[in-house]
Amino acid sequence: MCPSVRSALLLSLVCACLTAALPRNEALAQGVNVPHRDFSSASARNLTFRPLQTNSTPDSTATAGATAVATNTPTPLPTQTSVPTTTPVPSAPAASTLLSAARAALKTANTSHFNLVEKVSLGGLVKGTVRERGDMSQRPAEVQAHVTGSLTALGKPQKIDERHVQIGKKAWVKSAKTHGVWKSEKATPANSAGSVQNPLDIVKGNGLKITDLKTVGAETFGSVAVWRIHGTVIAQVTQTTTTTGTVDYLIGKVGNLPYRIMENVNDPKDSLLLDLQATLGRFGEKVKVATPKIGSTLR
Repeated sequence: MCPSVRSALLLSLVCACLTAALPRNEALAQGVNVPHRDFSSASARNLTFRPLQTNSTPDSTATAGATAVATNTPTPLPTQTSVPTTTPVPSAPAASTLLSAARAALKTANTSHFNLVEKVSLGGLVKGTVRERGDMSQRPAEVQAHVTGSLTALGKPQKIDERHVQIGKKAWVKSAKTHGVWKSEKATPANSAGSVQNPLDIVKGNGLKITDLKTVGAETFGSVAVWRIHGTVIAQVTQTTTTTGTVDYLIGKVGNLPYRIMENVNDPKDSLLLDLQATLGRFGEKVKVATPKIGSTLR
């Protein structure tokens, strides 16, 4: 499993704990569908703008005097006040347009730094928090990531401290399981759902479906003006049941780069929590990933 295997990492821990706990937890395990995502290779205001309507009331000119004098002088007609014109504010771009532009902007930038934080609770089997930080390049396809956190699987705590590197179709990992030395691992396709090299699809994966995406307004992220895209995520809890949550994207108004991607599925009834915040930045900076030496503690 190469950098960016979000739920694959969780799934491996679940399987390890379930193997030790069977048959007591066998029925429980079969009833839980763990959404799979790649864990490494790596509402704002709804603004409606309407033209300003200005109703001008004509001023009448009255002639007043101490003594009324009958004359044939006609009363002056009121002067018509001009109505100011208002330029309508452009409507927000469609979500599909923004996401397409964001993909193109990422391709142009080529590199970025990523910071992912995910809180999970999967059917009571696994719960905890995992963080992944690192850098990625699309051309050449390179990723370096540091995954940390803690998970509790069936009551057994697990500390996570792993380093992952992927260069092209080769990948390496260094962790406690490898005794602190670099070993080869399976590479993750750069265009797969959940890969940090494909960040706009990081909220997708087996058991997860994104729908009803709409641009809901404008806001700022730090000092950056962004559009907010909001949608619904449908999560498969078991083979016959689903639950829903939300997904949001913050896309720069200028440059179209994606700065943050958020996903939240919180279903206490099914003991399911998937809360992800993926922050991207330092676009276009030079990224240099060194090839690890197998069996070495250094790179």
